[in-house]
Parts: sequence; structure tokens; C-alpha cells
Amino acid sequence: MVKRVSSDARANSAATVKAAARAKAKIVAQNEGGRHANNGLSEKVTFKQLIVGVVILCCAFLLLVASVADIKGLLGFTPTHYEPFLPQNVLVVFEATSKKPVDYEIYYTVERETWYNEDNKVTVKGKTGAHQYVATLPVERIYNIRIDFGENPGAILVTDIRLMGTQAALLDNFENYNYNQIEKHHITPKGQLFFISEEKDPYMIYNSDL
Repeated sequence: MVKRVSSDARANSAATVKAAARAKAKIVAQNEGGRHANNGLSEKVTFKQLIVGVVILCCAFLLLVASVADIKGLLGFTPTHYEPFLPQNVLVVFEATSKKPVDYEIYYTVERETWYNEDNKVTVKGKTGAHQYVATLPVERIYNIRIDFGENPGAILVTDIRLMGTQAALLDNFENYNYNQIEKHHITPKGQLFFISEEKDPYMIYNSDL
């Protein structure tokens, strides 16, 4: 009787050990599965974050491009899909210094004739002091030019006369002008023209054809 009980006890003990081993193996398997699931979830979360980050960067880039376009528009830049600016007129650019306001009158010819008329004239309102002036002529080509200095202008210093726009030429060789009603004029060491006139119609005509 004692031996049978002992055998049964050993059998029960072995069964218990096997059950414990099975339970432990199940727990280990569950833990491994949980780790793999967590790793998969982590990978999914990382990929999702990457996609969100890329979308945010693209949106930020588009906003930056739009902002730059707006700023260029405000500053007067020409968008790339517009035609580039091309000058359509002759520009007479010069610098002058005077002690009182002077009406600078630019006469020009559109053919090779040598006379001037009021139809081909542009007036630029001058100011006291040194300023750069631009006269826009409503033509693309001129052949002769005459510059009038209003009435009784007094002392004037003229610098750097040139044509720009659709026609380019330097006109600052002041020895190549004919002067009318300008009593005293001379060219300074810097190549500037200085003169004094108290007459009603002082002007100078460029001698060469343009």
C-alpha cells in the first residue's frame, strides 16, 4: 500500500512538472509574441511619422515659394511667365546742377533734317541743386539733338549726357557742341560743362549725327 501511494505521488509529481513546463513555455511564447507585435507596431508608427514629416516639409516648401512670389510681386519683379521688359523709347539721361529751377527742353529730329520744331520736343522740369534727369522721347531712333536751358538760367554745370533705351550714345564731348546765347562756358578738368547765361533762349546743339 505504501509503495502504491509512493508511485502515485511520483506520477502526480511528474504530471505537475510537465504542466508547469507547459505553462512556462506558453508564457514565454506569449512574451515573444508580444515583443514581435510591439516591434511591428513601432515600425508602423515610425513609418507613419516619416510620411507625416514629408507631408509637412512639402507644405512648408509650397508656402515658402508662394511667399517669395508675393514678395516679388510687391517689389515689382516681373514674373517669369511674362514677357521681359524691352525699352521702346530713346532716353536722354543727363546730370545738371543749377542755383534755380530750370526747364530743360530736349529737341530732336526723327529724320536727317537739321531743323527743330515744337512737335519733337520733350520738357523736363529741373530743380535747384544737383540732380540726374531722364527725358523719355516717344520714338525709337533720333538723328540730331538740341538741349535748351529755359530762360535766364544763370550758372549751370552739366555732366554725363547720354542716350539710352533703344539707342545708345555718349554725348559728353562738350567740344562737339554749338552754343547759342551762352556767354561764358568752359570744360572743367573733370570733363564737365560749366556756363553762365542770362539770355532768353540759351541752348546747345550736338554737331554729329546720331
